[in-house]
Amino acid sequence: MVLSALATFHILQEPIYNLLELISMIIQTKVSVDRIQEFFKEEDPNQFINRHTPKTSAVANEIKPGEYAWETNDQTHKKPTIQITGKLVIKNGQKVAVCGSVGSGKSSFLCCMLGEIPLVSGAVTKVYGTRSYAPQSPWIQSGTVRENILFGKQMNKDLYEDVLDGCALH
Repeated sequence: MVLSALATFHILQEPIYNLLELISMIIQTKVSVDRIQEFFKEEDPNQFINRHTPKTSAVANEIKPGEYAWETNDQTHKKPTIQITGKLVIKNGQKVAVCGSVGSGKSSFLCCMLGEIPLVSGAVTKVYGTRSYAPQSPWIQSGTVRENILFGKQMNKDLYEDVLDGCALH
């Protein structure tokens, strides 16, 4: 009888382990489905941009006065993230530089143009055609400055010195 009980437990061992893995997978699936549903329920951040695609428009972007804020539901934040006070028209082919000191709102301004920051009040931004944006995302490996410049390659003294000069690291 003891041997048959041990044999039965041995036979049931794998299905019991599989059952535990199955329960874990079901929980992970439930969490993933809930996240996807929350994503679909969110408002479209690009609803604040009025897209126009005329064939012959001299204007690329038209930004009118308005207030933009990251948190639109939170009533404690009365001050907008960025406030655009004047109208800005960027014509096709025109090159525009956005300059300012650290923390002055350059990235927030560009995010407003992209529709990443919700419009709180004012007129919508008009975009004619397409646009692209490369955000400033610093990426550095943990290690020395030299290791971050070389990325595991052999030392090339001239290239290394050029990079140090170009990044004002001397």
